[in-house]
Amino acid sequence: MASFIFSEFDYDDDTTLFIIGNGFDISHGLNTRWADYLEWLSEQNNYLNLYNWLTYDPGFSANLWSNLEQALGEFDMKDMYDFCTQYIKIDYDHMMRTGYAFEDAPGIELQPLIDLLRSSLFDWIQYVSESEIPDIHRHYLLSERARYLSFNYTPVPAATYGIPDSQINHIHGHINDPYHDLVVGHDVMREPEYEDDSMTFIDNAMDAICGIMNELNKDVPAVLGANTEYFASLADIDHITVIGHSYNRIDMPYFHAIKDVVGPQCRWELSWYTDDDKANAEAMIATLGIDPGLCSFVQTGKR
Repeated sequence: MASFIFSEFDYDDDTTLFIIGNGFDISHGLNTRWADYLEWLSEQNNYLNLYNWLTYDPGFSANLWSNLEQALGEFDMKDMYDFCTQYIKIDYDHMMRTGYAFEDAPGIELQPLIDLLRSSLFDWIQYVSESEIPDIHRHYLLSERARYLSFNYTPVPAATYGIPDSQINHIHGHINDPYHDLVVGHDVMREPEYEDDSMTFIDNAMDAICGIMNELNKDVPAVLGANTEYFASLADIDHITVIGHSYNRIDMPYFHAIKDVVGPQCRWELSWYTDDDKANAEAMIATLGIDPGLCSFVQTGKR
């Protein structure tokens, strides 16, 4: 049964903005957690190499979607090096040849996996959208007049709730948009980690690993720049409700951009699922300098 999240909230208003994160999709029963992606990946023969890479480093074994992006930026440098060079045999009679093999390994082993990661995410979201969305039901009372900022790649607002596409901004792309790639990545630009007295070819391999992994840095400033007109259009928003977002660090610039453009009396309603979500939401409100009297918090049900 569909329900309001906040009992005193006017949902049927074009000055209302809904911000929806992955918890929104999960609350409808969609399998869009990071763990779901990993399980799906393990069943795809064409992505087994990618699965083996992601599970090689325990740092990738995260539960929530936001942790996928975090893991991509906080990988263990030594583990990544070991993965890239695990099949290289040192030929002490031809050390120059061996050095070249180590230096080339990240480009040979790692770069194709980064490309596979992007394509697999699209295939996974497409699979979820085609196989699961047709069977879900409305979980919330949403207005066709309100505006929507979605961090999700799925078309749930339009497909399940009939929200016009013109009212939805999928800020990181979505599977029904053939003209833009999905935006996914971390917010950490890593520097190589050298060991004392390491050989030059090892240092060069570390450089290559950092360069490749830094390609997965989510260019939030570029996304914000491409959406300048959109954020400016939110100046008349006087109510904001957030559903299913973890208030993670990576997405904070978007909340800053929204806060900077809406009026000082804009009301914020923030849903939370875990204690960490609530703590992050409270910290965000404090960081943005929003009057706590304009904020409401509600815990969403078990998913």
